[in-house]
Amino acid sequence: MKKIRYTLIIGLMTILFYSCFQEEWENNEQFVKEISIISSESTSANTRELQEISAYTFVDTIKYLNLEYDSDTIKNHQDEPIDVIFKIGIGGSLANEKDEVVKIKFDAELLRKFNILKGLDKKIPDFDLIECNHNFNKTDSIITVKINKGEISQALKFTFMAKRKQVNEYYDYAFPIKIVDSNSYPIHKYNNSFLSSGFVVDSSTVVNWSGIPIPQLPLGKYVSAQLKGNGGENHTPDGKQIIHKYITKLARNDEPELEDHYMIWGTSAWSFGMHGFHGTGWMYNKLYLNNADFGTYTLEPIIEGDIDFPYYTFRHNTVQKITEESKYDPRSKTLTVYYSNVTGQDYTDVLTYVGEDWSIDKGTTSNSCGSWHEVRNRGYKYWLPIDDEE
Repeated sequence: MKKIRYTLIIGLMTILFYSCFQEEWENNEQFVKEISIISSESTSANTRELQEISAYTFVDTIKYLNLEYDSDTIKNHQDEPIDVIFKIGIGGSLANEKDEVVKIKFDAELLRKFNILKGLDKKIPDFDLIECNHNFNKTDSIITVKINKGEISQALKFTFMAKRKQVNEYYDYAFPIKIVDSNSYPIHKYNNSFLSSGFVVDSSTVVNWSGIPIPQLPLGKYVSAQLKGNGGENHTPDGKQIIHKYITKLARNDEPELEDHYMIWGTSAWSFGMHGFHGTGWMYNKLYLNNADFGTYTLEPIIEGDIDFPYYTFRHNTVQKITEESKYDPRSKTLTVYYSNVTGQDYTDVLTYVGEDWSIDKGTTSNSCGSWHEVRNRGYKYWLPIDDEE
């Protein structure tokens, strides 16, 4: 009998201990359920605002009609929907055991303080221009979001239409959203509001050759806008600034697999004449056609270990990435080249064709190159403008 009594007492104590432990466990911060808000564009839960949001690009098309480069430009005037998405969530590690109704409001005071602090003049767009995926009372600006039992969050989406003629207006738009009420769970002390502003709606142009053969890239010397802008690092011994890059073909003979494959000598803001044989990589990149209809080229660095080339492409601190948007305009004879992750930055260079002038302006460093024979002697095996190899 005593044994049974002791067993019951121990069992009761165990239940009481477990209940106390369970209550303390559930009250820990990581398990407490609180209502919070965050933007779907945000990468950090602590971030409370986002600016300069890339929202949409209207793409126009230049359609070439013949080999004289007559063309039509097809403008994109179609209205496009822009979504601004937030997430309303119940924090904590325990399951949500009840329906939760959250009230959210456009907070004009939050926006006023933001504008004063940043020296801006952002504005909440007219509610008549906005649609919402939840009940939106546009009179008092209250949005009602229901998080059902068993769910931990709901997406709150606002949509406005971007019109081509009004692209500059959207940069002034702001969505200052704040949680103002909930029926069960407390509202997070800090993460109860979010402000998204500055919606960038711009335009770009692509080229459609419509089956007309795109022109071959002219080989030879080009003036580089990047080199012109970096005079301090590109000077010859007599004080002249090096402003040229060079484009050569890869094929030395009839090699169909190398058709429309090229090399650019000089990379981003550094000339080949000055820095060509740099110790952290040569100043050169592969360039090859990737879309014959739209005339776009891939710019690709030579990576360490590529046995087809004697040395890899310049990689000071970072390794350059591949881009696929470079394009040639035959009317202006300009090649727009996109560099990605060069010393951690992205750059755009515009090369303007000069002609078949292969003279190299040699720089003043130990890495400088003054002739194409030097390139060949260092193990480069593709086509070079060297007369005795023709």
